Amino acid sequence: MYSKRMDDWRERAGCRGMTTIFYSDQHRKCRSVCDSCPVIEQCIATSAEDEPDPFQLWGFRHGMTASERYRWRMMRVRLDSV
Repeated sequence: MYSKRMDDWRERAGCRGMTTIFYSDQHRKCRSVCDSCPVIEQCIATSAEDEPDPFQLWGFRHGMTASERYRWRMMRVRLDSV
């Protein structure tokens, strides 16, 4: 369940109402939406909370495909352990 604070930024997200294309193969279109999104920082910051299992990533989120998010998260884990 999302907190009210999280819902506030989601209301301003560039992808709001575009769920269908973000779970499709239209990655270029998704990336262009994310590139101009006013809340991309908040989207990235909540990634770990929304997707706790790095092996169950789906769709296009915060400017990345599922495989790109997996690599990004694995890099963060390595950096955090240093």
